[in-house]
Amino acid sequence: VTRACAAVGLFSNARKVLQTIHEDTLAERSGQVFRGVRRATLQVDDELISGLHRAVLKSAAEQGNITYALMIAEDIQAFDGECKWGQSETVTTDETISWSEVNTEGDILPPTAFSGDSPYVATNDRMGMGALEWIYILQAASISGHWKVCINTLQFLRPYLRAIHPDRIGRKDGIEKANAEHKLLSKGLVAATKCFAVRSQYGWAVRAIEDWIEWSGRRPPKQAVHASVRILSARGRGDEVYRLIANCLQPGVQDPTRDGKAYEVTLYVNAI
Repeated sequence: VTRACAAVGLFSNARKVLQTIHEDTLAERSGQVFRGVRRATLQVDDELISGLHRAVLKSAAEQGNITYALMIAEDIQAFDGECKWGQSETVTTDETISWSEVNTEGDILPPTAFSGDSPYVATNDRMGMGALEWIYILQAASISGHWKVCINTLQFLRPYLRAIHPDRIGRKDGIEKANAEHKLLSKGLVAATKCFAVRSQYGWAVRAIEDWIEWSGRRPPKQAVHASVRILSARGRGDEVYRLIANCLQPGVQDPTRDGKAYEVTLYVNAI
């Protein structure tokens, strides 16, 4: 029911059903029977609920409904915090991100916002907001033109990008996995830079790419660079276009796509 409501844009109904699921789950786990439930059973339930969270946020992203995307994200974080509180006395409130931290004023997020996140995209062991969920928020914000939300939400991808930095990856198979995860995470940067370009926020477009290179140690996706180049060119900032491309092609930055010269040629042609 929740998925169906979200798919047709009935996010108010979807949110109500989702909140009911959260309340029922918390009530069940707080009861005496919870102490006798096997961990494997709980993990299955966690995966089902996490999948539901992603499905609703994906629908919000596809429809550009940032208002309900933010509301649902706050519900998810609150639910995750309640679950962690019920399972362990060592969990602090830092693990629950207050959505006031992802505001529309462009403030920088505190480091505590990243507490408790798994550093890998595909191995998120919590029911809160993971990398995929943050990407959906970025996509929803991009479609609806909320560039300030994009600024703040990009910060939530930072721990995932740092975890796959080439300096932290050793074996060849580890590099392959990291490159695959970088490709997925890149969707967030592409969404953000497109929004910055539409809203003429060329400064933030350049800053986002520079931060991305620093955090990931990898070349940013071509689509993100193209969007930034377009807005810089429209403003007549040729020198900044040159610096941006030079930064993307610096020797110390890894090429996750292994396009080699094709990547360079594409950037130069687009800049011209």
